[in-house]
Amino acid sequence: MAFNFLKALKECSILYCEDREDVRKTFALMLKDKVGNVSYCEDGAVGLKSYYANKPDLIITDIEMPNMDGLKMISKIRKDDTDIPIIVTTLRGDQDCLLKSIDLGVSNFLIKPIRKQTLFLTIGKVLKTLEDKKLANIYREKLEHERIEKNTKDIISQFSETLIEPIIILQNKEVKYMNKFFKNFFGEPNIKLIYENPDFINSLLDKKDGFNDTLEALTQDTPYKNKVSITINKKRHIFQVVVNELHLDGEKDKSKIYIFQDITMLEYQKIKIQNYNFRLQDYLIKTKYKDTTHTSTKDTEEKTEDVNKRAIDDEEKYLLRKSHIEKISAADFIQTIDETVYVELDELKELEHELDDALFDFVENPSLEFLEPIIIKFNKYASTIKSLYEFDELAQAIFSIATLLSNLTDVDAQKAQEIKMFLDNILLDLKAWRHAIFIMQETEDIHYLDSSLFSSCLQMELTLTGVKFDDDDDDDGIDFF
Repeated sequence: MAFNFLKALKECSILYCEDREDVRKTFALMLKDKVGNVSYCEDGAVGLKSYYANKPDLIITDIEMPNMDGLKMISKIRKDDTDIPIIVTTLRGDQDCLLKSIDLGVSNFLIKPIRKQTLFLTIGKVLKTLEDKKLANIYREKLEHERIEKNTKDIISQFSETLIEPIIILQNKEVKYMNKFFKNFFGEPNIKLIYENPDFINSLLDKKDGFNDTLEALTQDTPYKNKVSITINKKRHIFQVVVNELHLDGEKDKSKIYIFQDITMLEYQKIKIQNYNFRLQDYLIKTKYKDTTHTSTKDTEEKTEDVNKRAIDDEEKYLLRKSHIEKISAADFIQTIDETVYVELDELKELEHELDDALFDFVENPSLEFLEPIIIKFNKYASTIKSLYEFDELAQAIFSIATLLSNLTDVDAQKAQEIKMFLDNILLDLKAWRHAIFIMQETEDIHYLDSSLFSSCLQMELTLTGVKFDDDDDDDGIDFF
């Protein structure tokens, strides 16, 4: 782009310092109607004040002036601004002043008397240099911006590809990115249609009660509610979708990232537990546990056969068969507690994160040594729950999990995977329970998790100890595999 001197001059602001009034008037006549703004000062002291007040683009100053000379003014300005161009006007042959001016970073010199053509040529060179620097900075910033943008996209891409969950980033109605797991899951034909119209994803979501059927219905505030069901190739999957906003470099509008976490197995196990709940309770009481409420001669005679059964006490029966006739809603319960409870809740949240990490370490290193931290953290979780008013039963259920794990005498890779599957399910329930009661305050029964969690623990005990039971009930129409 060609440099437009007249335009640059018109947009320029100049500070001119000269003690002789006649010279200032001559200077003003030469620049009349050509410069955007000129401030005239009779000495360096006034010029310094004008500089700080107006921040001009260019300074033109004489050297010999009363109160404060030009060199002293330049020296003070240079302490704050090393870039502003400065032109010095001086008499021919004043070598000492010229050398000092050079040391102070003066751009150019004008020898008095100043001629109009020379003045404009000198100003033109300075403004051209300013324009070049400005363009160079713009270009440099653009390159840096592009580098950061590329690095950001590379980082997002590399990070997303390391995760096994399907991930897609959308901006308004445009696909900005999808990882290989997203592409592999939905398949090439669907991916092509999604690129053409991202709303096509909504048509792939199953229309089922309890599940979201559009991406727009998913929120950042209630992630535990972000469940979608997707059937691909006659195989149904359930995902919990994490939604977050992103601001990609170089993009004006914010984007949204959707991370699809596969919880199919967890949901399947949850449904199994719900369907088998009462059957399992009766089976446990009849087969695995001795009923301590009835004794007879026959019981005594069969004592040998019962040697592997442990006694189930009234409190455990109560938990197994508990039905909450008098329900307490979360909203009513919150009104009865003080703010100190929320300190305990923060501890629960931290323990949940620690348990997630401990479970990961345990599967990577299946051993009793790596199981121990999980036991400790569940005991601590139960103790914290117990300190909250109204949750003794839930605390006992969690204590029973720790007790069950403590009684294990050996752990292999398969058993570690089984333990993790159960505990992931239990942790997911606990997180949702804490969120529903203390954050959303929306459940009608604060005890809804008690018996379900205890049943989960008992089913885990059956699985880990090898006890079998009939498995011929319908799974509520669920066909995942």
